[in-house]
Amino acid sequence: MRPNKLSHGHNLIWESSRMMLPEHRAALNSLHKQRKHVRKLELDEQEQLLIDIQIRLAYETDVPIRLHLYSPEGNFSLSGNVKQIDRLAGKLRLQGADNQKESIPLSDIIGAEIDLLPEHL
Repeated sequence: MRPNKLSHGHNLIWESSRMMLPEHRAALNSLHKQRKHVRKLELDEQEQLLIDIQIRLAYETDVPIRLHLYSPEGNFSLSGNVKQIDRLAGKLRLQGADNQKESIPLSDIIGAEIDLLPEHL
């Protein structure tokens, strides 16, 4: 027989997990957010230099590039052509395949890969 709330020793009504104060719920949600928070990769000078070279090469040759970007919610990638590099503002303008332009902070770039198409080889 499966225990229910009337079974001896299985009074589920008064279990503490069913009663939660709003402060406890907020603290629990905050804890879940902290666990999901992704830390940013620390790039050494050589990795940063390699990323800079690939971005510059993609900009000068108008070759598509795939950028790996940091986000606290999770890293993601964007592909497109580099249309502008503004070192003073610390931003890069990327035009995607759908002609949508994105302004990307240079500090969020954690990786870059040049998409070499056969016509560029």
